[in-house]
Amino acid sequence: MNDKILFHCPITINFAHHDGGIKSLNTEINKLISSNKEVCVLGIDRGEKNLIYYSVIDQKGVIKEMDSLNVIGKTDFLSKLIKIEKERSSSRKD
Repeated sequence: MNDKILFHCPITINFAHHDGGIKSLNTEINKLISSNKEVCVLGIDRGEKNLIYYSVIDQKGVIKEMDSLNVIGKTDFLSKLIKIEKERSSSRKD
């Protein structure tokens, strides 16, 4: 079996569309996910202590993997953003 990544972004599509198409599609997707026990869910959260934090859980709610993406490779993005924030704050005060 090949690994697959599915991306879910909670946005509203065709907001004024009222023939049941969107609700029907959401229902079908929910049924598909709940009936396939091998599907894992990726949750992404932006926060104060972590720029981006992710977790992967299985159908039973067991955490398979979780980590922060503050540092990717050798680049520390959190430190860079803190430095930029301090520079901007200093520029506003001057």
